[in-house]
Amino acid sequence: MTHKRRNYLEWQEYFMSIAFLSAQRSKDPSSQVGACIVSKDNKVVGIGYNGMPIGCNDDLMPWNKSVDTSSENWLNSKVPYVCHAALNAVLNKNCADVKGCIIYVALFPCNLCAQIIVQSRISEVVYYCDKDPESSQIKAAKYLLNLAGIPYRQFVPKHPRVEIDFSVIEVPADQVPSPPYIETTSDQVQNDSDNVSKIIQNSSNISAKRDGYLEWEEYFMATAFLSAQRSKDPRTQVGACIVNGEKKIVGIGYNGMPIGCCDDVMPWNRATDKSDAAWLESKSPYVCHAELNAVLNKNAADIKGCTIYVALFPCNKCAQVVVQSGISEVVYYSDKYHDQPDFQASRYLLSTAGVVYRQFRPRQGKIVIDFGVCRDSESKDLKTDYSKIANGKSKVICNGDSKVNYNGKSRLYCNGDLQKDSANANNNNVGVTHISNKCEILGLQDNLGHINPENLLSNDHALQASLEHGWMHEVQELRYALFSFAVAALVAALSWLTSCSNFNEHANL
Repeated sequence: MTHKRRNYLEWQEYFMSIAFLSAQRSKDPSSQVGACIVSKDNKVVGIGYNGMPIGCNDDLMPWNKSVDTSSENWLNSKVPYVCHAALNAVLNKNCADVKGCIIYVALFPCNLCAQIIVQSRISEVVYYCDKDPESSQIKAAKYLLNLAGIPYRQFVPKHPRVEIDFSVIEVPADQVPSPPYIETTSDQVQNDSDNVSKIIQNSSNISAKRDGYLEWEEYFMATAFLSAQRSKDPRTQVGACIVNGEKKIVGIGYNGMPIGCCDDVMPWNRATDKSDAAWLESKSPYVCHAELNAVLNKNAADIKGCTIYVALFPCNKCAQVVVQSGISEVVYYSDKYHDQPDFQASRYLLSTAGVVYRQFRPRQGKIVIDFGVCRDSESKDLKTDYSKIANGKSKVICNGDSKVNYNGKSRLYCNGDLQKDSANANNNNVGVTHISNKCEILGLQDNLGHINPENLLSNDHALQASLEHGWMHEVQELRYALFSFAVAALVAALSWLTSCSNFNEHANL
């Protein structure tokens, strides 16, 4: 029996890769940042990258940083206008709320993004780089997260880069792909009605937007190919991505075994012949295709009118799911099984139902997600020391309840060995991370040492408030339990006394 593929992308690396991939959509020439919000059942429910607000023409907005603190230079910079990745990820959510979710973000969030994270009830922040820990915005952000009891920890990748290679899916030579997708948007020319916009347009120091960003269709197909790297199938890894009319990703899937079916005991080989026995001993009757999983993993009530991006042309069974779910367009990369009956039936189904299907051709053959550098070309010390990662050394900061288990109390500053407990991992969940060695309690004063005490609570009060937040619920539950026990005991005693009194009355009679 063929065993599952071993070098698949693990959950946390996959989620951070989505954040980094979305960053490549950013038009910011100096800093491209992405964010990805994940639910408790490992579904991506929100994606965002830093950019100008919706409706604001990127070609008319300033992209340079503020050179000084003067009002004019500030207005001529991107600072007062650009929306950060974490903000956009929350606002782009495709579910009712993100309470209890985890946000993966390339850079540590600023104070505004921290406010949004806290108010959205996100339960954990996983960041890749904290390039400016001494800035007032980052200190304020950490102060907010600490007081709200939201843990934050640094992500340490196992590999320096993740490559999205479109060439891994074979395209037959006789198939001529459609021309590369060209994004066409109608620029709206707006008459300036206030002094601010006049200052911006007349300034000669405004930086132009970045030219090398990913176009929408490349981004969506790259997301499909990235999700395919989660597949355990040793022969074929296929991914799918569903996008609604607002260009929001509402469903992602890859080919794999059903939830609850252990990948290690399921067959991964193809049928050796056409006999029923060979078919039952192959992956064919068991594996769920990428399109099916993308539809079932949707985070929207309805995907009617959406477009699905998929590496391979869907089979007839997936075409049934596509048609019945109301998807209006299929964008595929390869149709290498074009002449097989399953795919002939698929094209007939799609054509009869009026579902448009077309082939996608990328502008570039490979997209690289590089964890070796932060996404700010202006910052220094951008390289990650992978020799330390190879030795398991890492720094993780957690303040509050999280999915990180410690050999000690919950709020610890741990500078030790980072290991993944594979025994706690299964098909559908991230393995629990264990941290050991050299742990000491982290006081809030380490993070808030330079905060003005006149503007904020004192460090002692902040420490006490943060420490109390983590175990206050447990104390409350214990109090409720003791109170309930006392009430129950009192009721039982009263009942016993009443019964004894009744018994004595009957005895006297």
